[in-house]
Amino acid sequence: MSQPHDTIKRVIDKIPGLALCNVLLSVAIHSKMFHMVSEKSKEMELLWKHSLACAHISRSIATKLQIHTAGREYIAGLLHDIGKIVLIEYYDRELEQICMLIEKEHVSDIDAEKLNNNTIKEK
Repeated sequence: MSQPHDTIKRVIDKIPGLALCNVLLSVAIHSKMFHMVSEKSKEMELLWKHSLACAHISRSIATKLQIHTAGREYIAGLLHDIGKIVLIEYYDRELEQICMLIEKEHVSDIDAEKLNNNTIKEK
């Protein structure tokens, strides 16, 4: 009878390198997102679900189109919004202002960032 750690080691040894990288990267990002202050946890939960969905959709598209990317499509889907973690953690007020401009003024995200940046410089 094998020991549990032997079984886990054998399972890990059978996981292809990039697949293991995807799992570890997912765990690291998830850990970072959910160790933030509680008032930001809802935003992080939504961002995490969105990032996972994009990763899975990217994999599905690559599979359907028979594009062999060795799992890089999953990583790209997972990381495509990684900058939002920084914005939520360090620039939450500015991000909120930008989102309000997008919603109320119906401008693009780039235009909202420019408008918000000009407002900050004027102050």
